[in-house]
Amino acid sequence: QATGTAMHESLHGIGVGTDATYSEHMEVYSSGPGASYGAWLGKRAKQLTQFWDNNEGEYITGGGSHVWATNGSSMTSFTINGANEDAHTDLQYYGDGLLAQALCEDGMCPVAYQSFLPGYCFKHTDNTKYYIRNTDESYGLNTSTYLYATGTTLKWKTYASNSAATSDDNAAWYIEFDPATQYYYFKNVSTGKYLYSSGGSFSVSGTTKDSNTQIHLHLGWWDATFGSGTAAVSKDTYYLMHPAATAHPVSLTAAASNAVGTQEYYGYADRTAARWMILTATDMDGIEAAVVETERNKVTDIISKVRLMAATSHTDDTGSADATLESTLSSIESSLSSATASQSATYYDDVLSACKTFMQNTTPGASGYNITFLVSEPGMASTDGWSGTTPTIGYEAGEFFQKTFDFYQTLSTMPAGRYKMKMQAYERPGAAADVFSDYMAGTSTHPVTA
Repeated sequence: QATGTAMHESLHGIGVGTDATYSEHMEVYSSGPGASYGAWLGKRAKQLTQFWDNNEGEYITGGGSHVWATNGSSMTSFTINGANEDAHTDLQYYGDGLLAQALCEDGMCPVAYQSFLPGYCFKHTDNTKYYIRNTDESYGLNTSTYLYATGTTLKWKTYASNSAATSDDNAAWYIEFDPATQYYYFKNVSTGKYLYSSGGSFSVSGTTKDSNTQIHLHLGWWDATFGSGTAAVSKDTYYLMHPAATAHPVSLTAAASNAVGTQEYYGYADRTAARWMILTATDMDGIEAAVVETERNKVTDIISKVRLMAATSHTDDTGSADATLESTLSSIESSLSSATASQSATYYDDVLSACKTFMQNTTPGASGYNITFLVSEPGMASTDGWSGTTPTIGYEAGEFFQKTFDFYQTLSTMPAGRYKMKMQAYERPGAAADVFSDYMAGTSTHPVTA
């Protein structure tokens, strides 16, 4: 047999299509026999293929039993799915071997009843202070909240600011890596003690490294993103786990009352309390700057929309409504360049309040004021701001499939007046075979109702 055949079959031997941890790390489109899969969710395999083919658009996809590179060059078939894909080159064979390693670092277990592989997934610098922030909104994602050690106690603490956190070495950690074992060590700067795991719990204990201070650091699938649009900044997230012979090792988790706990590792999106960002002081400043710029951009955008609304033909019932509105907007604009994120959020509310006061003190012409901008996500790009029954979002539409629903949002403190709401909506009265197929055939007796 050709070398490529043996290497392809060895991927099955370490879990591709044969172990449950393979399917756990694949984006599943449907379940049951003949399940349809999509993108491999682990980042290490994606990083490997992009590096090996020098192609940032490349990623790993797969089916029930095989994986392959998508958007890759024809030069390299990483998994050699058939003799026709075997190029018989060292480049291909090395790539296949490295992909096997990457898949197992992503969470696929190469040996039954054992763990997936550790690896060097965080590029650290010796003697640099790092700060560890959780990715759950309840435990400090959007605040200056960091993993903190005092004595042997490990907890998370919210500081007044990032500068307050960086001034406290109890929240700072040195990171070490052991190439022989591929495990990391986290040493608290203030106490000199290591992050320690034993008996299913985490603490800080001891000033020397041993098996209990080894940390299996695992690169998460999901980024933590701060800000939006051109100001957005995304950070990798990690699981800090106790090395163990299991597919689901115990991982450090944020808990209520500033405590930490543990839960079994799973890579799913909702495991936010078990994922952590590892940040330098510069990273922390970058996150804060992204949030500040985003909030300022929101204010600038809403001011522009309010001015556009106010340019609509109208009568100033008080004689001062126009001047008052412009004075408020100009004052906010003059202060915005130095505003913090929280101050910008307050300014945003002030603009909305000024807008509604203007509406109350003026009478629009026959066309009325277009206030669509006051509705959160009117184009259905997401359900942010909406309540009630959650639709399936796609193609800037929200679908409710064969169900009754109550989907709404509340616009508060709106001035008294007459409002008109228009929206695009339709229903399909019946199964696809009775409606769409008949429609295409020109024999429809079940018209779509708009």
